[in-house]
Amino acid sequence: MKFLAKIVVTGFGLALGGALFKKAAPYLGLDDKKQPADADEAIRRGDGATDPGLQNARN
Repeated sequence: MKFLAKIVVTGFGLALGGALFKKAAPYLGLDDKKQPADADEAIRRGDGATDPGLQNARN
């Protein structure tokens, strides 16, 4: 009976941890979603506006 209780508690803990991770991942930058290509260009332009000497790292 103790073994069954451990299995239930472990399953609940894993499910709760997974749900919390899904909520927190976008805020922590851990999600796997791809940004659109034009988002990289907008970020580069925004960085260049604050640092005129900034060069594109890809070139």
